Amino acid sequence: MAKQNYIVQISREHIKVAQAQSAGAGFRAEEFAAEDVQENDVLSAQALASCLKRWRSRSGRVTLSISRNAATVRNLHLPSEDEREIAQMVDLNIVRMVPYKKEDVVSGHRIIGKDEVGYTRVLVVIVRADILRRQVAMVEKAGLLVERLTLSSYGLWNAYRSQPASEALMLVLDIDAGFTDCVIMQKDNLLFSRSINVGARSLISDFESASLKFIGEVKQSLVMFHNEEMNQKIAGIVLCGAKAAGLLEQKLKDEFDVPVTVESSAKGVGSDVSVSSMAVLGGEGSAEATLLLPEIQIRKTLRKDTADLVFFSGLFCYLLVLVGGFYWSQVYIRESHLKTVQFKTALLERELSEVVDKAGKTDFVKKNLNARQTPGVIVSEVQSIIPDTVAITAVSLDEKGKVFLRGQADGLATAFQFIDSLGGIKRFRDVQTRSTRKKKVRDRDLTEFEVSFTVE
Repeated sequence: MAKQNYIVQISREHIKVAQAQSAGAGFRAEEFAAEDVQENDVLSAQALASCLKRWRSRSGRVTLSISRNAATVRNLHLPSEDEREIAQMVDLNIVRMVPYKKEDVVSGHRIIGKDEVGYTRVLVVIVRADILRRQVAMVEKAGLLVERLTLSSYGLWNAYRSQPASEALMLVLDIDAGFTDCVIMQKDNLLFSRSINVGARSLISDFESASLKFIGEVKQSLVMFHNEEMNQKIAGIVLCGAKAAGLLEQKLKDEFDVPVTVESSAKGVGSDVSVSSMAVLGGEGSAEATLLLPEIQIRKTLRKDTADLVFFSGLFCYLLVLVGGFYWSQVYIRESHLKTVQFKTALLERELSEVVDKAGKTDFVKKNLNARQTPGVIVSEVQSIIPDTVAITAVSLDEKGKVFLRGQADGLATAFQFIDSLGGIKRFRDVQTRSTRKKKVRDRDLTEFEVSFTVE
């Protein structure tokens, strides 16, 4: 199951939860739940878990919206345009704006423009670190992990920046149970935010006195903005949050003489609860003052590094399997080829052996045939050339097929003439004279001779 996106806001009076859906680069929530803050953090974490019961999935990513009355927001005008220098100047001014050590707070800032003399206008948000850690711990005890921190005032800016009046200056008054977030904004930037110590409960219990104080605080906020930021009249007012917001509509119209829009309160929460700042939130990298708690940043970095490690480990294993599979496939192919070659070689050896055996038998037959035919050939060829003065006395044939012929001739010249005649026979090869000698028989001088040759 995919992880859900939740928005959690913890004020002094209520624990609020919204289930959010992705909307562009940010989130939009339509379902809300709220419980009263309990006497200790353990019970408050249980109350938060109780809010989550209306949704099936309890695991998910959480954007923690910091209630405006838990933060300090200031406007600075700084003589620099370099973002690094501006960040350093903001750090130097933090200890002057709050009575805490710098290491005891978490801060963020957003550049919102330039003033008349060219100074850079900066909105600075400061929250005590122990408040953030306490709220993060409550969320984690409920089984969720905080991914991001944001100021609730930016939720109002995201919710109403698309209205036509936002092109000019617009005043948004978000009335919660114990306080009101007074926001002055334009379409491109949140320009000013102040917490007014008048909320829905005081308006309901004593409307006349509370509304008088409320109007006075709104006027004071506008005076502060006009003196410190820009002397420009607001174009409209948006009243949102608890149901008591509607009670102030006419008074605001009469006092400020501008259009007043009353937004309906959300369903599923109490009449004195405001979830207006949780309805629409920007995502990572939106135009907000970023609050970074070191523990959350480290955890996100570790999770990203772990995800990268898992990805690259999986990729390495995949490549290892791929290379291994290729290597073993090549080994298998080579072994199969070798077995095929060996099998074919064995067949060839068997066939060659049969051929050699047949050739031997053929040679044997040819030799026997030659051996039988040779004497006839010799007799036939010798008879064709032998003169009356030559007599053949013996013919023999050795194992290698060489013929030895002995005879007598009338004189040495006759013997050599006969031997030359033998050399002229085409089927006789390598005719050689082995010996000649003279012999006297019955008063006749004879020449005995012996020659050798081969027969084709």
